[in-house]
Amino acid sequence: FLVFCWPVHSAAADEAVLPYEFDCQTRKGDRPFHLQGAPVQYIHVWKAAGSTIQAFMHSLARHSKLPYEIGNDMCADVVAAESQPTLRKGHVYVGHRPILWCSSRQGTRPFNIISLREPISAIRSLYNYKATFNGKASPGFWKNVEKQRAIESRLRTQGIPTSKMLEHSLDQPLVWNIATNFIQLKWLLPRGCPVGVA
Repeated sequence: FLVFCWPVHSAAADEAVLPYEFDCQTRKGDRPFHLQGAPVQYIHVWKAAGSTIQAFMHSLARHSKLPYEIGNDMCADVVAAESQPTLRKGHVYVGHRPILWCSSRQGTRPFNIISLREPISAIRSLYNYKATFNGKASPGFWKNVEKQRAIESRLRTQGIPTSKMLEHSLDQPLVWNIATNFIQLKWLLPRGCPVGVA
């Protein structure tokens, strides 16, 4: 199917149209995973086997001697999409970034890979991941982890078991945002597409 997007940052609507398509035709002729082939992007959706697939992609890139780049910031710290370079031939891109890797221009048509998961179990898994997280992350991520733990601490004093924390905290804005913002298909919209949850 074909997607048209009008990035909100562009001044001229006629220049802003970004068409790209998904189809089921073979990409063998585009030679993904070859130095002169189509760029490869693995779109790492949260809690959908992404870390395992990302590790496999890294091994594959290393074996093929291809440049490999990780971006896990969802474009938050990336300069304006209009100034982002397009994906380069022969490169492998992975991470928590939407299609086109924070650029609003397609350039060479990339070979995209994505894994999706049944949404209810993915939301529960993301909630549990944040509840038990103890690694490196941005200050904003840690702030949300601490807020979630404070909510759980209050629920524990009310006698709520750990297995029921998510259900009993959906009235909290932080937890509600985890549930309502976990739209897996938003990863298939380039940066700048006006999309959200009402």
